[in-house]
Amino acid sequence: MTSTPPLRISAEESARRREIIDEGVRTLALEGLAPSPSYLEQTERFIAGELDIAGLIEAARAQIVRA
Repeated sequence: MTSTPPLRISAEESARRREIIDEGVRTLALEGLAPSPSYLEQTERFIAGELDIAGLIEAARAQIVRA
């Protein structure tokens, strides 16, 4: 998995990242899908700035499961 040293992100950036993830989870739910617990762990790392977007995309592959 692609990870980077922790990014220095602002509280505003963290909130923006959370909104993006939450919207994605809602969109998945509309399709009858749900993110796996492993993927949710990775989204928390992304929101905290511990994982870059490339790492999050890599984590997403094969991590979406039928709800």
